[in-house]
Amino acid sequence: MTHKIKFILIFLSVLTTKFVNGQSFEAHIKKGFEYHNLSQYQLAVLEYTKAMHFDSTCTIPWNLRGDAKMDLCDYKGAILDFNRAIDIAPSEPTAYFKRGQAYSSLENFQAALKDFDKVIALNPKDADALYNRGLTKLKLDDAIGAITDCNRSVDLAPKDGEALFNRGLSKFNTGDRVGACDDWKKAALKGHSEATKKVALICNQKTEP
Repeated sequence: MTHKIKFILIFLSVLTTKFVNGQSFEAHIKKGFEYHNLSQYQLAVLEYTKAMHFDSTCTIPWNLRGDAKMDLCDYKGAILDFNRAIDIAPSEPTAYFKRGQAYSSLENFQAALKDFDKVIALNPKDADALYNRGLTKLKLDDAIGAITDCNRSVDLAPKDGEALFNRGLSKFNTGDRVGACDDWKKAALKGHSEATKKVALICNQKTEP
């Protein structure tokens, strides 16, 4: 699942917000966002850092710089930025979500689980957080918990094939081959390439009577 939409919304909020420090903060955020979309992540980091010089108490540059560091695979650096965003606004879910992804990338799944728990506590209908928590539970060998979260994610975002695919993995891990194949076939119809492979390699194979 992609979460760039959340950062697009953050960027739009910059353009419609009144800033005490004039246009400089806005200009650096805008330039950083442009670099970010061009995959020039180092330049984006520099622009977001410049924005912080004008206003370090706003979560926007911390979240965006952390996201750029994620794209640079600097997960530890990203976590530091998300930590700062959380310190500024502990009731906003964005930084918890992105920090959870960073911890997952470092294979610190217990820490990731806590962050996704927090996001869901703040917004129980966050399909992305439910999906990511389910994926994290799968990594922690909690297949039943993963299925439960994926069920909720599928209900909230039925057009997304990722939750279906990972629910299929979870079902397969519990020995439910039929249920797994059903999910993979549905995900394949939504264009999920890995699900298509699973259907061909596992579901279309004849089993012994």
